[in-house]
Amino acid sequence: TFTSDKMYVDERSLKMYLFSDENWSKAKKAPSCVEKTKLAALQKSITFSYRRADPSLKKDPKTWTTDEEITILNHSDATRPTYWYITIADCSLEMYQHDADAPPIHYEITLLDEYPLGTYTHLPSDEQGMQKLHWINILLSLLLALFILIMAANRIRSTEEVHFAVIILLLACGMSATSSLCEIIHLRSYIRNGIGSYTFDALSAHLEALCDASIALVLLAIAVGWTLPTDITSLHRGGIDSSGGLHSLVHILEGLRNPGEAVRGKNASGVLAICLVMTHSILAQWGRVYNEDFDCYHDLEHLPGRALFCVRLFFGFSFLLGVASLRRSSRCSQDLRTFLVKFALVGIVWFSALPLMALVSSYIIPPYKRHQLISTSAAIVQISSLSSLAWLFLAGSSASAYHKVSMAGAGSSDYIIETAGSKLKEPTFKIGKMKVRID
Repeated sequence: TFTSDKMYVDERSLKMYLFSDENWSKAKKAPSCVEKTKLAALQKSITFSYRRADPSLKKDPKTWTTDEEITILNHSDATRPTYWYITIADCSLEMYQHDADAPPIHYEITLLDEYPLGTYTHLPSDEQGMQKLHWINILLSLLLALFILIMAANRIRSTEEVHFAVIILLLACGMSATSSLCEIIHLRSYIRNGIGSYTFDALSAHLEALCDASIALVLLAIAVGWTLPTDITSLHRGGIDSSGGLHSLVHILEGLRNPGEAVRGKNASGVLAICLVMTHSILAQWGRVYNEDFDCYHDLEHLPGRALFCVRLFFGFSFLLGVASLRRSSRCSQDLRTFLVKFALVGIVWFSALPLMALVSSYIIPPYKRHQLISTSAAIVQISSLSSLAWLFLAGSSASAYHKVSMAGAGSSDYIIETAGSKLKEPTFKIGKMKVRID
């Protein structure tokens, strides 16, 4: 439906043009209106008809409003989904320079996709199948959360304590599942009305961002020695051979070994942690400026998405610096160094997988498949990282060299008795009778 408050003086050249995704980039580069319109797959003349003002309304600003309803037939013989770009143009304005005769035109367009054949839906082709993906993510996240709860309950029964990292993992699983649930609510609403729920879609993006930020903080903290005894992390080590920016960055990261002090703002690491969380939230909301219909948090096609990937790569580089610094500790055993190499490989996959996947897909994957590919990749990377961290914090002391000494593991107390000459006060807090360790 097209409406205008004033009469369109000469509408003989006024048309609506539809460009397919194959020709849209060429149309944008074409130098003139006539050459652009030659690339249109479909065109339809717009003929306005006069409608009198409604006398029953006290104020009808559209006295000279004209309406035109246009129906575009579905092209069911298409061999693949197609992005359509709709424009209206009057090429005579370019030839005869009579722009003053063209009044503002308002429009309302409803597009329906035929999927499956014979059924019309508001949902575009690149969102088909996303509900199934989100249901699978909810199931896997809840199963992982249940596993973490059972393992943590067993640990609490035997030691009356649990590590704070386990609580972070439970929250991350909950945020991941809730994010998918919110997106399902939005998708079902969109199918009904073609608009969806901005609130639930935005909430989905922000929960996904917070889940990402939580995992990133945990990986960075472990990389510099969080959950390891102080005699491994505090004694002299070789460090990073640099007196400049890299050395300063490692020094800031090392503050994450003590999350309690970092949160209370006693070192620059607390500022770094807050900036990491805030950056993810800001980018999630900024991305909605470019796409209000569907969650585009990991979209490489807009500036906030590209900024997010730069942030991920920066913290991935910081993660590797932290692991390298920890491996140089004079009390870090060879077995633990070997484990840290494997941990570094897993961690850098999490930091770099989505940026690389988005970059590659932008060149070799058709536009109508990119969103599904990136969303599926994000879900796989997320649930894999959460599962790996669950193993890291909940497996037995014999699982690896890390588990033998980790404060989050069952073997930590034996290690402290053997190696620590003077034991520092344990940083803990209580939830009821349960002691939560944050060392």
